[in-house]
Amino acid sequence: MPILALLLIPSGIGTLIFVYLLLNDLIADEWKWLGAIPLGIFVGTYLIRRGIYEWWAVKHPPGLAKVEQDILGQFFPYYRNLGAEHKRFFEQRLSIFRMQKQFQMRGAEKLPGDIQLLVSARAIQMTMGKAFQKEFFPKLGMIVLFPRTFITPKINEKIHAVEFEEEEPFSSLFISVNMFIRGLKAPHQYYDVCLYGFAKAFKAEHHIHDEDLPIGDRMDFLARLHVLRQFKVGYSLEYTGLPDFELFELASEHFFTYPEAFKGEFPEVYEFLVKTYGQDPLSFSAPALQDGVGNPALEEEDDLH
Repeated sequence: MPILALLLIPSGIGTLIFVYLLLNDLIADEWKWLGAIPLGIFVGTYLIRRGIYEWWAVKHPPGLAKVEQDILGQFFPYYRNLGAEHKRFFEQRLSIFRMQKQFQMRGAEKLPGDIQLLVSARAIQMTMGKAFQKEFFPKLGMIVLFPRTFITPKINEKIHAVEFEEEEPFSSLFISVNMFIRGLKAPHQYYDVCLYGFAKAFKAEHHIHDEDLPIGDRMDFLARLHVLRQFKVGYSLEYTGLPDFELFELASEHFFTYPEAFKGEFPEVYEFLVKTYGQDPLSFSAPALQDGVGNPALEEEDDLH
């Protein structure tokens, strides 16, 4: 990265020159303290290099490689339907998110890059109606991926596919890669555990409650929601391992995965989520609407500089 090189290389060279002069007794005693300057810059820069890199990356987002763009285009319809300008914003946000978050793969030696990419893409999908931030989901510190369904110390009686652990100072999101891939390939048969999980993180960050949803009867809403994709009632509990339903998360997953059907069945809830997320998934096939005046993502250029 240019800024790290500009700091480390001159200070490193300066330190080496000073050490050479010192060892060969070529510098007067009263000037020896000057060696602390390049040495301090070099050591300080090295110690906080990650913070400097993040600051630089936020100001100058690296974007994505061509192969990563192709993966998103093939497996991620949301990205594929974005207009050219919003594709660029999406890629910049994703590259920053992926750099800022700590990913961990349990039960496998290596984290597949394409899975990390697609998981990050789900997070950024939820931010595209919001103005640029230096860090999205700032309270989310770690994303832990399991090859299959799992149990954790917190939910240890049932295997499950998604879990959000809200703690201070940072929260963690646990996701089953196997179930994520199934949802990616066959959304009519499986929930998207990434969308569900990031909806939990979004809900916690913005202090949203299930009671905020404009629904009448809770059980009627749940029954109709499951029928929408011909899932048996209670199917979502097999994903969460929890004893009760999470309405906002379920509604958000349908909002992004089956927006047309969801809007037709629950127009008031759909409009609530449009305002909550600052975007309408059904408009992303219409670039004129998507790139219209008033979309906060268009203010990104000013925020990046």
